[in-house]
Amino acid sequence: MAGQDMVKQAEIRGFITQINEFRTAINTFKIKYDAMPGDMGSATQY
Repeated sequence: MAGQDMVKQAEIRGFITQINEFRTAINTFKIKYDAMPGDMGSATQY
């Protein structure tokens, strides 16, 4: 039982890490291009 709990906790931590990495990437994109990824009308200029 304890081993299963540790595996679950590691999966959850990994998921939270991924969410934070996505959030950072989106914010970096927004700052650089002043638009949200996937919603950039002037994308052909870049």
